[in-house]
Amino acid sequence: MPTHQIRFILARVTPAGGGGVTPAGAARPAAGVDLVGEWAASGAGQFVRVQAGLGAGDLVGAGSCVGAAGVDSVGEWAASGAGANSSASRAEAAGVARALVEAEARRAGVMGAGEGGAWVRTAAGQPQLEGIDGWFFSISYAGDLVGVASARCPVGLDLEPATRRPAAMLARRFASDERAYIAAAPGGAHGRDQRFLEIWTKKESYLKWRGCGLAAGLASFSVLQPARLGVQFWPVGASAGLMGHVCAATVGTTAGTLAAPAAAPTAAPSSQPD
Repeated sequence: MPTHQIRFILARVTPAGGGGVTPAGAARPAAGVDLVGEWAASGAGQFVRVQAGLGAGDLVGAGSCVGAAGVDSVGEWAASGAGANSSASRAEAAGVARALVEAEARRAGVMGAGEGGAWVRTAAGQPQLEGIDGWFFSISYAGDLVGVASARCPVGLDLEPATRRPAAMLARRFASDERAYIAAAPGGAHGRDQRFLEIWTKKESYLKWRGCGLAAGLASFSVLQPARLGVQFWPVGASAGLMGHVCAATVGTTAGTLAAPAAAPTAAPSSQPD
C-alpha cells in the first residue's frame, strides 16, 4: 500500500536548571531535550520506529529558541500544552519544538546547515517556516512531551495524555455517530474515556491538517468516516503513555467533502511556535 513519507518525532523537555548533563565548560541551556524516539509512516496504517537520525548536536539551539516574551496560544490549538503536571514551562517546550522542526527541515534538505528559519503564522494561527515550500509540519504538546510530524504534504498532529479525563460537554459537540461510538465502548467509564480521546485527537489532527481551527465546528464532520474526508489517520504516542494521531490526505486523493488545507502565511512574524 503506498503511503506518505511522514516522520514523527517525540521529545521530552528538560526544564531549565535541572536534569541533563552539560559538558565541561559549556553553558547550561535554558531548556534541554531528550529524544524519546523517531517513527515513519508505514503502508499498514501505522508508524514504525526508525533508527535515530537526530542527535544532541542537531538540537543545540533548543534553549536559545525560548524568547523572553513567552508563547501565545491561539484558540484551542494547544489545549494539551504544558500545565500543572509538567515541570517544563510552555516557553521551554516551544523552544524545543522550534529546535525539532528546524532540525527536521535541515534533515529534509529544505533548510541549510546552521540556518534558522523565520517563523510566521497562518490566518488560523498555525506556525510555518517562511520561504519554505513543499514541506510541512505540525506540533503538539502533552505535558513535558513535544511531538512534531513532518512531510512533503500537509499534516496535522494532536497528542493527549492517555490518562486525561475528558469533559463530557465536549463529547456532546461531536457528530452523532461519534457520540454513539463513545457510548458503546466496552470497559465502562475507562473505555468511554479512551474512545473520547481517540475521537478528540483525530478531530484536532484533522483540523490542524485543514488549517482552520475549531471554528469549523466539531459536529460538522465525523472522523469515523475518513474516506469521506479524503484523509487517513495514524495512531502515535502509545509507547509514551499518550493518545495521539497524525492526519494526512489519503495517497492518490485530494481533500474530501471539506475544503483543502490553507497554507498561505498571512499573520505577522512570530518568534515562537504553537
